[in-house]
Amino acid sequence: MITNLFNFLIGTIGTVSICFIINKILNRVVLYKSSTAQPWDWSKEIVLITGGSGGIGSELVDKFSRKNIKVVSFDIHPPKSTLSSNAHFYKVDVTSPHSIRKAMEQVRREVGDPTVLINNAGIALGKDILACTADQIRQMVEVNLLAHFWLVQELLPSMVKQNHGHVVTIASVASFITIASNIDYSCTKAGLVAFHEGLAQDLKHRYNARDVVTSIIFPYWVRTPLIQNLTTHSTFHDPLQEPNDVAEAVVDHVLNGRRGDLFLPGYAGLLSGIRGFPAWMQETKLWIATFARYLVAANVVASTEPPPPTNRPRPFRHPPPFKAASPSRGTKKPFDN
Repeated sequence: MITNLFNFLIGTIGTVSICFIINKILNRVVLYKSSTAQPWDWSKEIVLITGGSGGIGSELVDKFSRKNIKVVSFDIHPPKSTLSSNAHFYKVDVTSPHSIRKAMEQVRREVGDPTVLINNAGIALGKDILACTADQIRQMVEVNLLAHFWLVQELLPSMVKQNHGHVVTIASVASFITIASNIDYSCTKAGLVAFHEGLAQDLKHRYNARDVVTSIIFPYWVRTPLIQNLTTHSTFHDPLQEPNDVAEAVVDHVLNGRRGDLFLPGYAGLLSGIRGFPAWMQETKLWIATFARYLVAANVVASTEPPPPTNRPRPFRHPPPFKAASPSRGTKKPFDN
């Protein structure tokens, strides 16, 4: 009996391991089969990071610049420490297409056209739906979701023209799990999944720019000002990642030419399938009630106030016209570790 059980467990583990390996191989085939890209020359690339003055963003700016890569940081707040000579800060309201356009004119003159865009800026409120004002909800959507549209519309034409670029979307495990007092935040992060998927399809089927790649990052709990009041509360016991570790994983992902999704930590990917679980599991204390209790007890709020909402109109602006790129940049695929 014990021998049979042992053999069953060994067989199950072996089968699961083989499935993981096959899954990894198939993912790589699908993601890279049409690529003709050369390895990136990081002495010539320019990385633009939004929300670069705090949390994960400041770590990203620091890590890329330490590798002697040109970095551009967009934020409404100035950096907390002096940047290196190859890092450039611009005060930008990412909710304003006009502010982004003016800043990019300056960036192109002083630094050049960014080839990597990391949309990292985000805010959180931690309020239940009746406690949120219309202005707060509107600003949440503008910072966490609409800003991605404005940045991509501004930077994508040059990437498509060169058939060379990388758009990285910083989402969240909240893209898949909506807990109490977090409706607005989860709505914006869920929207980023559709944004990432749709952008990849546009690049492939509309612009013939298959070497302009896209990635989406799904961090779990991270020790940032966004959730500081929650994570320091006595009722919080979940594993907590450091911004340094998350940034290190994102930098490694970008520098090694990877694309697609990245869950941090890796097991957080299991939570993306929660909607396929039985209803009783979705409603259990493990998945929902515990998280809700944490939020209510901690009364989570962002530690820094976002820029005040404005009443200026947000007209839709089409990106400048450009020609679809021809797949002639090279024959080598991005390298991976």
